[in-house]
Amino acid sequence: MPKVVWIVALALSGLTLACTACGPAAPTCTADGVDVDIVDNHRTSGGDHKLEISADDVVAGVAQTYDIRGDNTGHTHTVTVSADNFADLQEGISVSLESSDTGAAGNDHTHDIVLSCPAA
Repeated sequence: MPKVVWIVALALSGLTLACTACGPAAPTCTADGVDVDIVDNHRTSGGDHKLEISADDVVAGVAQTYDIRGDNTGHTHTVTVSADNFADLQEGISVSLESSDTGAAGNDHTHDIVLSCPAA
């Protein structure tokens, strides 16, 4: 191979490596599952709601409804993650959802839930 072609190939290779190193991290939901933030959780009044979404669920991409009772002994909620939501998570796009209402008379409420991929 002529010397000029090698120099161009090396320069392009170095440029690609530099861009890979400084670019955004690849989505990790398909490998590590989902980070979940349940807004206004009940930490001081009856226990936390919890939601765990596995990497297998993200890869499958099938709509699912999750119970988020966690260790809250007073009530529970559900949240549905759609196939489109899973597609966003597969691409590393965060998803904002709202839980079901408790239906408890005088204590009706929902929780905003933010799903995101762990940092690489």
